Amino acid sequence: MLLFSTILSVTDKLTPENFINLVLDWNKSSNHPENIIPDIKWNGERNIRYGRDDLWIEIMEYPEEGILAVRYEKISSDGRIWDSDYVVNFKENKICIRLDRSYSDDAFITDSSFSTPHIITMLIERGYIRDDAGLDTLRVPITVGERDTEWLRGIFRGQKEYHLPIVYVSRKGTGEPAVDVTWLASRLKGAAHILLADSCGCDRVFREKCFRKTETDGAIGIYYLSSSKRHKGFKCERFEKRPDLLLEKVVNHVISYAKIQKVYELYTWNGVRQAVLQERIKQSRDERLRMEEESRKAIERGEEAQNLANDLLASVDKEIKSLEAQVDQYRNQVEALQAENNGLRAKMNGLTSMPLLYMGDEKDLYDGEIKDIILSVLLEARRNMPADSRRADILDDILNSNGYKGFSAERVKRIKELFKGYKTMSSAMRKELEAMGMEITEDGIHYKVKYYGDDRYYTSIAKSASDHREGDNIAHHIIKGML
Repeated sequence: MLLFSTILSVTDKLTPENFINLVLDWNKSSNHPENIIPDIKWNGERNIRYGRDDLWIEIMEYPEEGILAVRYEKISSDGRIWDSDYVVNFKENKICIRLDRSYSDDAFITDSSFSTPHIITMLIERGYIRDDAGLDTLRVPITVGERDTEWLRGIFRGQKEYHLPIVYVSRKGTGEPAVDVTWLASRLKGAAHILLADSCGCDRVFREKCFRKTETDGAIGIYYLSSSKRHKGFKCERFEKRPDLLLEKVVNHVISYAKIQKVYELYTWNGVRQAVLQERIKQSRDERLRMEEESRKAIERGEEAQNLANDLLASVDKEIKSLEAQVDQYRNQVEALQAENNGLRAKMNGLTSMPLLYMGDEKDLYDGEIKDIILSVLLEARRNMPADSRRADILDDILNSNGYKGFSAERVKRIKELFKGYKTMSSAMRKELEAMGMEITEDGIHYKVKYYGDDRYYTSIAKSASDHREGDNIAHHIIKGML
């Protein structure tokens, strides 16, 4: 699943050597020691890999197109696979930064949090990012006032075009913005330019001069200046008590927009890998033709080279087949990413102006938990409604439009199966319960069970069942209190 994507123009200061050193410094300076690949000694190689199977970084060059690509991959203990891809096209002076997350077959899906790539900060601090049509790419907001009216008029009326979206933050009547603008700019570094009005008075001037096109009274506007999707506005009144939700909505909208932008194959790791392999196939085929010609000439001279030539040709044929299989693999991955991109684009284009519900303070204990529980409650309510009622039609529409997966129903079913005829807890049973988020500790003749370590969701289980109904009772308490 693509989490983040952006393409930025870079300066001539970002040489191939500086780029590789930057990425290695990024890994070495990580705040998480478990993410650092130790003992990397780079000696100028353009095609090399460091690390182990579950934590590695690889550098790959495609000299024919002046491209250097780096992939960093980590497989975490819960099976999540994190890929950070950095591809620089030195002919076009552009860098593509992409963060992707997928799962291994035995992954247990939990939190889905995301942090904007820190490497963008390093690119900015080292002066490697080129300005965007005269506007600096920063990780702090840009304050604008009445002196900027003419320039802003061009933005608000769609007469200026920048590669990155513009996020304009107006001020409330109290003089304060509705969100933490510094944090907003940090979250969206490399994905948008953040403009902050220097006073609520200049908001009104901007609106007057720009034909009432601008936001005022704490509202926030996103201007997509290189897209047919020109503007998205957010009023702050509905978020008065939860400014963090307003900030998240703005961030999510910009990141969603960034993810649906078309990225050419040679700006992706898989695309570059595919091109490099195809170049190697071409070289191998050329080598095969050369060997065939030399073998033919040797035979004409009467030399006994036929068997040796056949062995060499068979070896080259085997290598070509292996390379072609790898090309097919990477082509499939590129096509899968393109399909995901098309799906994201269709989803974003179909978004309504306001969501049906807003999230509260509760967070998913596993990926998709809250949505699944809400839909399961709606499904249960729907079963008790007459088919030809307005309420039934509304619930049918919501259920059909939100892809109910039945995660919680599957857990309920499995809990009932595990505790049917329960006598004692086997190691296999305990392992499966722990995989479902149950934290199990021993307490005398009982087990204490907490759901994802949350003290609100707690029960006890007898180590030995007293009668045949014990398992059903335990399952009932777990389902009622935790699922």
